[in-house]
Amino acid sequence: MTVACSDTLSEAAIVNPENEGAALETSILDYLAANPAAQDTLDGIVDWWLLRERVAQSMADVEAALARLVERNLVTKHEGADGRVHYRAAPRSKKAR
Repeated sequence: MTVACSDTLSEAAIVNPENEGAALETSILDYLAANPAAQDTLDGIVDWWLLRERVAQSMADVEAALARLVERNLVTKHEGADGRVHYRAAPRSKKAR
């Protein structure tokens, strides 16, 4: 089974999902689809294209984890003077000690 990665890429840009490197191939093709004029060296692709994508994904995962911890009252959040949200350990109740 094959899957097209992007409507903007040619039909030749097809990735086999059973391939071990399929996720990486898809990431590269997705970046190229979003940035059609992009070109870089191997180092640049690793450092800029793929690392930024993974950091963005990691940030989304961390944000979701923080939301779950806030929901469970294990972490609190508040807006700082700078307008950014700050997180910290929730105060422990006397019963929990």
